[in-house]
Amino acid sequence: MISTVSDDKITEIGPARNALSTLKDEFEELWRCRRLIVVLASRQLSLRYKNSAIGVAWSLLIPLVQAGAMAVAVEYIMSAGPQNMGSYILCAYLPWTFFQSAIMDGSSAVLMYQDLLKKVYLPREALPISAVLANLVHFAMAFVVFLIFRYGFMSCMYGWPGLPPASVFMLPVVLIILTAYTMGVTFILCAWTTFYEDVKYLVSTTTQLLFYVVPIIYFAEKIDSSTTLPHAHLLYRLYLANPLAWIVTAFKQMFFGVCLLSAKGDPHIIKSAPFNYKYCALHAVISFTILIGGYAYFNHMKWKFTERP
Repeated sequence: MISTVSDDKITEIGPARNALSTLKDEFEELWRCRRLIVVLASRQLSLRYKNSAIGVAWSLLIPLVQAGAMAVAVEYIMSAGPQNMGSYILCAYLPWTFFQSAIMDGSSAVLMYQDLLKKVYLPREALPISAVLANLVHFAMAFVVFLIFRYGFMSCMYGWPGLPPASVFMLPVVLIILTAYTMGVTFILCAWTTFYEDVKYLVSTTTQLLFYVVPIIYFAEKIDSSTTLPHAHLLYRLYLANPLAWIVTAFKQMFFGVCLLSAKGDPHIIKSAPFNYKYCALHAVISFTILIGGYAYFNHMKWKFTERP
């Protein structure tokens, strides 16, 4: 514990102070160190592809290649899904990639700076926040590529798709929800990973499984229209209660609107659903609850980080 003496006051910095401080105090301290967060995020951005020949272009090329491979497999080999499947998959794949990369980088952020934390005081929460922000920048750059792909390249193949629906103006709101949810999950996983090495392997395995739970290479609406699943409509509602499932679906709805999802030769006519504002409000509440809860939990645990052997 560190104590500083000023006149007749003794201010303690450490577990005692942390027990008496409020979440508001912690946030105010973090806000004073906002420039540090920007520096840490910039450092991660510069180091990721420092010795790479094409540098940041990898952040743009990798999603395109992966989405293209999945589109070929789904649309042409499996003959499932509508035309322009590549745009649908890329639109869904980018927010998923941001979430996956952010929690992977953020959960190990404290471990990366463990030696520094033993020598210099800084708000521990700045480390996972900077990791999430760095991945948010990569997501923004990759999303520009999606827009060019959707309204440029695909227009040459399938014709001009028209303007996106009015719900596209909800994009900033959905991005805030996605970032809040990702940040909250990252805070919790970072605290766990700092003490238990097994967590990072568990996170890696879980995100691989979650890829198939989130509607990236298929459409959530097909659950609702299923003739084989019991209580399909109820399952569809429960499915969209998963923040990630709804966020990915919302991205498709904002940029494609209500479209025919049935493949050629499919006797069942399936259409995508419009943007649902009630789900948007629900997941705003869920995401910010997880963010505040994760932030509080992280701050409760952070004074023990330097005790890690």
